[in-house]
Amino acid sequence: MDESRAKTLVSCSISFTFLSLLFMLLRFCCKVRYGRKFEWADYILAFSWVLLLASAGLTIAATRYQFGEHNEYVSQADREMTTILIAVEESLNAICIGFAQTSVALSVLRFTSKPWEKALIWFIILSVQFTKWLSSIFVFTACTPITRRADPTIPGECWDLDTLATFSAFTSGWSGAMNFVVVIISWYLIWRTQMRIEEKIGLVVVFGLGIISTVAAAIKTCSLVSAILSPDASWSMARMVLWMLLEAAVIIMAASIPYLRLMLKEASRSVARSLTVGDQAPHSVE
Repeated sequence: MDESRAKTLVSCSISFTFLSLLFMLLRFCCKVRYGRKFEWADYILAFSWVLLLASAGLTIAATRYQFGEHNEYVSQADREMTTILIAVEESLNAICIGFAQTSVALSVLRFTSKPWEKALIWFIILSVQFTKWLSSIFVFTACTPITRRADPTIPGECWDLDTLATFSAFTSGWSGAMNFVVVIISWYLIWRTQMRIEEKIGLVVVFGLGIISTVAAAIKTCSLVSAILSPDASWSMARMVLWMLLEAAVIIMAASIPYLRLMLKEASRSVARSLTVGDQAPHSVE
């Protein structure tokens, strides 16, 4: 039986943070290169990445206190420290996902024209923000003192576990559902544009990558419920934290990919021109 998930936590935290940063910087480079103005969606996405960086840093810091190992190998002092660190990580990660989803929704909002479309996008933004901020607050209020999350023998009070699991599943599931709705809306808006059919298909595929974050949110929801109800908190919560970080990173990457099509389009045109010039060049006759 594996005794630690610490190495996986560290490597995945670094990988998710680096990859999401790479995609986001490519998005910004494309906007600068092709003369696109920076908008609120860009600043919000950058802020969400900063929160992801902080979440990843807290996760790595928690592994120094035996987070990711089975409870039997974790000392009481380390258990209390990891409880605090992971609580802050959960809170920041929830806000991070909320802002990343808001960035995506604001990008889609630019393509809307009908009042009901705008109203639906704003409903998604506000509902996701509300549930994520509520979730980030309840991380600290579910148990008093917060260290009682890791050790029920500590004097204090905690919410009923079933109630906490139900609420956590709802907020996480709502986030995943809204991801899916935004993808469907983006498909609908793209398909009614005057673009060429191949461009529409390309954008539909690109925006469809957002479904990956929905899958991550679904798996995270299952991991979250099992972690709350598990007696082996350190081991179980490590898996949940991984999926939380992955969901945030995937949303940031999915939000950046549509802008990379400008770079790919220029590259394909450059290749096409070079091939045309090559075909038209005079051939020597021996």
